[in-house]
This record gives sequence, structure tokens and C-alpha cells, in this order.
Amino acid sequence: IYTLSLHDALPICLAVEHLLQLGHRRIAYIGPSVDLPTGAARLKGYRDALALSDSHDPALELCGAPDDEMAGGAGIAGLLRLTRPPSAVVIAGVRHTHAVVDECIAMGIRVPEDLSVVGFGDEAGFGWWGAGLTTISLPVSEMATSCGLWFLHQLRQRTTPLPSYRSISVPSLVIRGSTRAVADLDVAQAGRHGNPLASPKTASRDTRFKREAYRP
Repeated sequence: IYTLSLHDALPICLAVEHLLQLGHRRIAYIGPSVDLPTGAARLKGYRDALALSDSHDPALELCGAPDDEMAGGAGIAGLLRLTRPPSAVVIAGVRHTHAVVDECIAMGIRVPEDLSVVGFGDEAGFGWWGAGLTTISLPVSEMATSCGLWFLHQLRQRTTPLPSYRSISVPSLVIRGSTRAVADLDVAQAGRHGNPLASPKTASRDTRFKREAYRP
């Protein structure tokens, strides 16, 4: 039996640590439901990274179905309307990333001036959005190569039954322009009286991120 999987906790932990190093402490999380093993592992990575900084706030955690884009869009809108909104968000799902990006554009949230964003997945469009989306890149090529090499090896060996094999790939953090230091964030918000929703820019729904063009 060949088992191919991702290390779900580590890349989320790296994303949070990246934001902590930039001075963020109000870091939100939007990800898959904890009813799923992947969702539980990713949330654990988020919590573990925040534990050392004593910055964890349960009010900044939002989990929903992985394919529920409404949860991502409504989630970030609600988080930004908190009395103490987050200065950054880590997203742990591809569709949630689509929704958060769309909602930021629709609400006139400037990224990273008002909010630092770390997405999930590395579609071509993510690198083109604004100054580029800092994101967790999935090792798709590595996983495909590992699977193919194992299959060819078994064909050559002709062993019966096939031996069990497990491969765990680790996603990487790709740093682009959607994250910035808190000192820079404070300067950018000085003219907007702290809360980025105080005087939002007008944004047209026609300028929404065209995610459909980048889906495989």
C-alpha cells in the first residue's frame, strides 16, 4: 500500500512564525473544519506557533468546510469588524484563500497596508495579485515524482504482494509582498485612524480576483 500525504501542521507553523517575526501578534486563522484530520493538524500548527508568543486568541480562529468559500469571505469580513481586528491572517485552504482575496478587494482592504495575508496553495494568479501573495506552496511535483518512482521500482522488482510505503511531503512558505512588518503597517494606517474599515476604498466587484482562470 502506497500512502502519499502532506505534513499539515509544519507549513502553518512556519507561516505564523513569519508573521510573528514581522511583529504581528493579532494573527487570525481561517481553515478547514477540525472534523477533518487535515483541518485539525493545520489548526494545531497555528496554535503551537502562537503558544510561545502568548498571543493566542480563540476569537481569531475560524474553521469551516474546505469547499465553503462563503466561510472564508464572511469570515474575514467578521474578523475585520472586531473591536480589536487582526493585523494578519493565515489561511489554510485553497478555496478559503480565493474567498479572502475576493473579500479584501470588495471591502477595499489594502494588502499588506491594512492586513498582511498568507494564503494556501500557489496558483499562477497568486503571484500576480498585487505585490504577490505570500503563500504556502504545495509540493505537487515532488509528490508526483515520488509516486512515479515508487511505481516504476515496483514494476522492476515484480514483488508480490506490494510492500507498504509511506511518503510525507512538506509544503514550503513562499514570501511575496502580501506581508509586511507591523511598524510599516502602523505608518500606513496612521491616516486611516487605526481600523482599516474606518474609511474603506470603493472597490468594484468587476475587479474581483478571477480565480476561475487559475483553477486546474
